[in-house]
Amino acid sequence: MYGTVLSGDTPSFIADLRSVETDLRYAARLFVRVAETDPDADADARRAFYDAGAIAYRRGFTTGRSLVTNGQSRVKIPEEVIDALDSEGRQAHERVLERANTHIAHRVSDEEQGRLILLLSNPAIDMSVEGVTWFTVRFVGPFEEEAQQAAEIAVLLADSVGALVESMQTRLLENAKNRNVEDLYANAKPMGDIGTDQAQNN
Repeated sequence: MYGTVLSGDTPSFIADLRSVETDLRYAARLFVRVAETDPDADADARRAFYDAGAIAYRRGFTTGRSLVTNGQSRVKIPEEVIDALDSEGRQAHERVLERANTHIAHRVSDEEQGRLILLLSNPAIDMSVEGVTWFTVRFVGPFEEEAQQAAEIAVLLADSVGALVESMQTRLLENAKNRNVEDLYANAKPMGDIGTDQAQNN
C-alpha cells in the first residue's frame, strides 16, 4: 500500500480535531476510573486519574501547536459542538474546565492553600496553647456521580467531534478521487517508509 502525506488547511483541521477526539476519549476513561476508585482506599490514584483526565479534556478548549501546519495553533472544539449540550451537560462541562484551571493547570503546589495554625485548647475547659500544625485541603477528585457525568460528557463531545472528522474525511476523499491520479502518486511512498519518516521527525 502506498500513501502521500497531505498538508494544507483541511488536513490540518482534520488532524487537530482527531487529536482532540482522542484526548476526550482518554479523559472519559480516566473519569470512569475516578468514579470507580474509593477516595478513602486510594486517594493518590483517584487524584492522578482525575488530574490526567481533566488536563486531557481541557486541551480541546485551549490553544496548542497544530499537528500538521508548523507555526499554527491547534484548532479548538467548534462552538456548535458545545452549544448542542443541554443545560445539565453544559454545567458538567464548565465544572471540569473550572476544576482543571483552579486545582490543576494553575496550581503552584499542594501547599499553596495551606495555613499555619496555632492550636488552642477548648476554652470551656482550659485556656492554653497546645501546639502548631500545618493545615491544608487537597482536591482528590469529585464525587462519584460528578465523575461519571464528566465521563459521559467527554464521550458525547468526542462522538460529535468524531462525526465532524468523518464527514470532512469523506469530502476530502471524494475530492481526491476527482483529481488526476498520476499527480497523487508523484509524492507517494510505501506506507512503511512514511512511518519511518514520521518516527525520525519526532
